[in-house]
Amino acid sequence: MASDQDLLFKKLLMSISDQLTTEDLDKMKFGLEFPQGTLEDVQKPHELFRRMMNAKMLCAENRSVLASLLQFAGRFDLSDMLLQHNVSQFKPTEGEFIRVYR
Repeated sequence: MASDQDLLFKKLLMSISDQLTTEDLDKMKFGLEFPQGTLEDVQKPHELFRRMMNAKMLCAENRSVLASLLQFAGRFDLSDMLLQHNVSQFKPTEGEFIRVYR
């Protein structure tokens, strides 16, 4: 089972994903070093984040690659949000835990 920190990090990623446009995603895919054709079927930012996590390029302790991709896409606001958010210190309310686990 995922830890609270992992779940909160994924919640942060979904918040970032919701703010990205298709154009942002295309720029991020272009800037990412993956084998040719691997990212062609990625249609949503959270799908890209999942691929990055599976490739050990993204986790709560290592956000630098995603931060660089966000900057490459011109989304410095989201890069700052990603780097400044400390999931280990974030204390969600009981209602937020319920939403995360459902």
